[in-house]
Amino acid sequence: MDVEAQLLLKIRRLSEAVWDNRATGRDVDAWLKIFTSNSANETTDRVAMLNLLSNFTYFGVHEVRELLASLYHELYRQPLIQRIRQSLVDPLDIDAIEDSYAAHLKRTRFLGVGNPSESGPHLLYYLRQEADLPSDLFINHFELPGFAGVAGDVDHYVFIDDLCGTGCQACDYSSTVVDTLRRAAPKAQVSYFALIATTDGLRHVLAEGRYTTVACVMELGDDFRCFSERSRFWTGDGASDLKARAKDICLRHGRILYPPHPLGFGEAELAVGFSHNTPDDSLPIFWKRQSAVLPNFRPLFRRYGKLA
Repeated sequence: MDVEAQLLLKIRRLSEAVWDNRATGRDVDAWLKIFTSNSANETTDRVAMLNLLSNFTYFGVHEVRELLASLYHELYRQPLIQRIRQSLVDPLDIDAIEDSYAAHLKRTRFLGVGNPSESGPHLLYYLRQEADLPSDLFINHFELPGFAGVAGDVDHYVFIDDLCGTGCQACDYSSTVVDTLRRAAPKAQVSYFALIATTDGLRHVLAEGRYTTVACVMELGDDFRCFSERSRFWTGDGASDLKARAKDICLRHGRILYPPHPLGFGEAELAVGFSHNTPDDSLPIFWKRQSAVLPNFRPLFRRYGKLA
């Protein structure tokens, strides 16, 4: 079996088992033709793009739920339990630990990053179910101190996000909502928890200094960028040439599909998507709808933008 056939088989299995059938054989073939039909090196270019596609990381509903369960237990519950144990005379007193934890939980509120129609708040429904939490622990930002409503006796606010790519969205949000909250409740703890985050994105959010705690469940280093020197996507003989071909194709078509950021927002170069949406930090060739120049282009992991 040649390399192209091996990659097509891998992609078919990924589509069936992980990608919710987002990339059927016909869809992949149509997607490939946009990039390779007029190429003098069609075979090489097909292999380069298929290799890129085969490394796309997709989180379906089941995976998102598992990530949210991990976020709650690893980023919220376990650190709090550890602090409670350290404060007790008997750190093995299970009843005292659980009573103290329940009291802390009642003084916590969970929010999504963004307005109610965006992906952050969208995750709260699943989080409530996976963590078995009461609905009154979830609020909208207008219920925060400093806004129209009042959250009550609360000293910990947890903001949930699906992806922290460049960190710009979390910082933009914090410059308005979190700043207002902090002025009204200066002693409150304010946490930012993302399901997935790049190392650079986390550093950016942390450097802003508006959140008490910044953390994620799964951290993506530079090796998860499609074309970085350390990218894990390209291995074996001829890998550097394939990477160069794929980057050239992505740049060429990205400048048409998403001119401001042909390699993803902030040139993040990611290949990541969720069942509920694909972030614009990922390469536009994965998610951008057709343009006037490419009217027949159909993305395999379409993104639903915030603007019509």
